[in-house]
Amino acid sequence: MWVLSDFLQLKSLRVRVYDRANRIFFAGVVFTGAGVLATIFADFVNLVAKTVG
Repeated sequence: MWVLSDFLQLKSLRVRVYDRANRIFFAGVVFTGAGVLATIFADFVNLVAKTVG
């Protein structure tokens, strides 16, 4: 959440601060997406195991 607050402050207009906050935010989006995909895959494997076995 603090990354979003960095975007809302005037100091984020400095390129260095903006780039850092942007990288951290993007990394969070990537990790969240990876977690969602891993959960979907695990549910799919579980569903297939119940169907076959």
